Amino acid sequence: MKGRRQNKKLEFALEFFENFKAYMESGGDEVKYYTWMIHRSNKMQNQLGVTGIIHSYKPPYQNFAYKNYTVILSMLPDLKHALEDYILRDGVANQYASTIQDTLVRHIGIVEDRIDLIVSDLKNPLKWLHVGVSEIVSIPAYMLSSLGILSETNVTRIISSSIFKIFSGLIALFGLVSSVITVVLGWNQFLDLINRLLTSAS
Repeated sequence: MKGRRQNKKLEFALEFFENFKAYMESGGDEVKYYTWMIHRSNKMQNQLGVTGIIHSYKPPYQNFAYKNYTVILSMLPDLKHALEDYILRDGVANQYASTIQDTLVRHIGIVEDRIDLIVSDLKNPLKWLHVGVSEIVSIPAYMLSSLGILSETNVTRIISSSIFKIFSGLIALFGLVSSVITVVLGWNQFLDLINRLLTSAS
């Protein structure tokens, strides 16, 4: 499930990057590529997360700076305006294009690294258990995201947090230990053991 999500993210990021390259190769004349990117700009910006935000950005030849400047939502329209301006077409437009390209390439690399890690984890049976439990525990967060209550960025932040990993890890460990004990002792003996432990604890 997690692997499929990352593959879909990679597919979309590559498609966005290809449209961006085609737009730049046309010198901004092929508006259809720009329209495609603008139509999907919110999705791309959300997928980028913090990697798509410049905390303090000073536009070329300006004496002020933007706080939390979004690379796709804000810079893409600025790039279009720069390409349409004869004076700004070379220097300023190239700066915008370079920043957008670097951001997209960096993001694609991050997603590819995540996919490699997932593929590597699949070779470890204990990881299967942990990943499976994590997927089940993360269902409520993804349901809230599908309802629009949580953004994709917030969901990613939650399931990537140390608290979530510890919580899902403890559940996986408890499930593994319970399964082993049940196989070794049998279900009835396992219940008797739990009852004795609870009785002694009280």
